[in-house]
Amino acid sequence: MENLNEDGHLISFDKDIEAIEYGKKEFLDSRFDIIHSNFSEIKDYGKKRKLLGKVDGILLDLGLCSTQIDRPIRGFSFYKDGPLDMRMNQKEGISAKEAIIRLNEQKLSEIFYYYGGERFSRKIAEKIKYELSKGKIFDITSSLSNLISSVVPRREKIHPATRIFQALRIYINSEILELKKILNDVVKILKVSGRFTVISFHSLEHRTIKEILQTFVTGKESHRRLPYTQAFQASVQWIFKKKQPSDKEKKANTRSRSAVLRTVEKTNDSFSQRKIDS
Repeated sequence: MENLNEDGHLISFDKDIEAIEYGKKEFLDSRFDIIHSNFSEIKDYGKKRKLLGKVDGILLDLGLCSTQIDRPIRGFSFYKDGPLDMRMNQKEGISAKEAIIRLNEQKLSEIFYYYGGERFSRKIAEKIKYELSKGKIFDITSSLSNLISSVVPRREKIHPATRIFQALRIYINSEILELKKILNDVVKILKVSGRFTVISFHSLEHRTIKEILQTFVTGKESHRRLPYTQAFQASVQWIFKKKQPSDKEKKANTRSRSAVLRTVEKTNDSFSQRKIDS
């Protein structure tokens, strides 16, 4: 906001209603709009406002807000007991508790493995469903984290429940699907010389961002799980392919330790995109 001139405008998107309320209260400025919506809807919003191809910059922060982690009632952390929820937007979708009940063992195992990289995904899913069949209720975070701890041997520094909680959060909030959508829309939203910056926090995000942006940089088709393929002329160039926090920053803010920043700049409009035949 401090860097905007009189004609500048900042538009923010957030799924969390608490973030929306905070933004409206703290930033009273006619140059600022805050939208209660997924960031993946930015192209549709831009189309309605006739902003496509006119945006100077986009900053995407994929990390959880500290207030979300620190408030037990949101259910994101297993270090503080709270309801097993994990929804960014608590007014829509199903909670983590509901997902565990509704999804079958195979689907849970796939979620734990793909979104969390959990080696013991099958054993954990099997144990969850077994306990549910006996009448076990997973309604608070500790009930799930304790079960995971009983299945996963603690050989690493991280808590055994870390990957499972991450996987459930990603699935419930459709995080990777939304990320893929906005990555494929970036070129249409930015103006030439406009920049897109994204901060990611775990390997699945890192890999998805790098793969999709690289297809725009090279102009070559991708062959790995991407909903779109780019061809002909490159439309962006790397500004920062991979930036990580300094040791000083990691020490001051331990939650930044896994952060990776990447930035690309739109170089031209000579670009074609076609959807892959399914």
